Amino acid sequence: MAADDDRERAEIARARDFQRDALDRVGRVRTTADVAALGEALNQAVLHARRLLGHGDHAAAQAWADGVVEAAAHQAAGDPGGGRYPYQHATAHLVRGLGATGAGRVVQAADDLADAYRVLRDPAVPWPREAVRDGLIGEAATALLDLYEHCHREALGVDGDAARSYRENAEWALNEAVSLEERAVDGPRWRLALAERLLDRVDRVEDAQGRARLLNGAEALTERTDDVLAPADREALRYLSARTYRQSMEWHTEAGTRFAGAELAENAAHFAQRAGELEGRPDLEPRVRRELNLALRESLTAYAGGLWLDAQALSEAGMTAAEQFRRRREALQEAWRIGREFEAPDAARTLADGYAYLLAAAESGRDPAPEEASHLAELPKGLLRRFGAQDHRAPTAAAVLYAVEARRAGRLLAEARTLFGDAGRLRREQRHDSARAAGAKARAAVEGARKAVDRAERHHRFAAKAEKAAAPAGRPAAERARELQPAAERVRELDGLRAETARLAERAARGGGLPSAMAGRAAAAKPGMAGRRAATGTAAGRRPAPTDPAAVARGSRIRHG
Repeated sequence: MAADDDRERAEIARARDFQRDALDRVGRVRTTADVAALGEALNQAVLHARRLLGHGDHAAAQAWADGVVEAAAHQAAGDPGGGRYPYQHATAHLVRGLGATGAGRVVQAADDLADAYRVLRDPAVPWPREAVRDGLIGEAATALLDLYEHCHREALGVDGDAARSYRENAEWALNEAVSLEERAVDGPRWRLALAERLLDRVDRVEDAQGRARLLNGAEALTERTDDVLAPADREALRYLSARTYRQSMEWHTEAGTRFAGAELAENAAHFAQRAGELEGRPDLEPRVRRELNLALRESLTAYAGGLWLDAQALSEAGMTAAEQFRRRREALQEAWRIGREFEAPDAARTLADGYAYLLAAAESGRDPAPEEASHLAELPKGLLRRFGAQDHRAPTAAAVLYAVEARRAGRLLAEARTLFGDAGRLRREQRHDSARAAGAKARAAVEGARKAVDRAERHHRFAAKAEKAAAPAGRPAAERARELQPAAERVRELDGLRAETARLAERAARGGGLPSAMAGRAAAAKPGMAGRRAATGTAAGRRPAPTDPAAVARGSRIRHG
């Protein structure tokens, strides 16, 4: 340890000697050779400082960087051209800023990193090699955001003035960089690059205030359009503008921000129009199309949230809210569709959107279409896998889906009864072709009802099991307010549906309303099914009771895979 301290003191002493020598040489620069020699000396010093920083020798690295900063700044002060050593100057500030960040000196870190970015983006400073500058700009921006993230993380662990100081230093350095890019006159490249870096950091900052400042910076950087002329820059701006809106709305949703309904409707219409205009363009970058649609999804869900509050207010006032419920259902339906197209089916957000749409459909009194129901059928299992057994959404979704399938079965059974009656009337009128067609439709309706009852039973079993595991106390008030059908009522309803399905299936097996000759041909067309019914005595639509214990276990087990 003593040897390490001795090495550090010797290194710092060497750095101080270099600083005095460099400042002396600045005053004696006369020729091109003098300029080149001093530049090489500064270059070697800053590279040495970088190496020391990489080894964790922060104090020694800063001492060497101090000499470079002082010499470069002294030379630049007397040079109308902005200085001859921009690489060394910027890199030295960067080394000092990184070292100060590592040592926890956030005030110095903020000053040096902002100075590094300022030197790099100063249009008056000549850069002989643009590629070198470009690399340093990226490094400085990353260092600024690392400092920002560090300060907001530290602020969460302290109170009062200390927390405020951490946040103020982080935000001052960030604002310096954002302001430089807003005023830049060399095109949108670095402005848009910084906006994307800010958006990339949002989810890494725990502090809500810190996330808000990043989003505000990204919004400021994406507002200017006068110099966005190249097609690639226009694509980047579309992407970043949509992403900024999406991430901002996610923040506002988490914070519980209320917006005017008209504003939310306008935003949804804007992104729907933009997504529609660009949909047919084969040259559009996939990330632009995806982000525009995800921004549309965010605006639709926010709009639906506002409609829910409007509907609740109208209902409490004794007024009809059917229109609000309808528009809410349609907005969530589209949001769910977008999620299925642009994200994984088991993504948490896609599952949550599917759940929200399912409840909105139930609230509006309009069941999902059959093709939607097939997608929603796996929703309870997906919710259970993603959010766990204690989450109420899986059993709630299963109970709602049970009701959807039970109503579908009831409608199909009613349709079958009507068609059987029509077939009988047509037979009596000697319209045998029409009678045969009505009978075929009736049998199809009975088969559809049988399948719907099977699906309803599966949802009931899942709901019954999941309801026992879910914690009722965890349900939000809005969920508890939705009176779902108790399990016992579902059992009774299922028994009635099975019995009616069996009765109509037996009628279909006998030919329904068909003439006796036609009925015979209809029965003969399915000898296996008729034979099984006759042999087992079981009603159509119900499976015979299995005698194999393993089969019994399989039939009663709910599979979550």
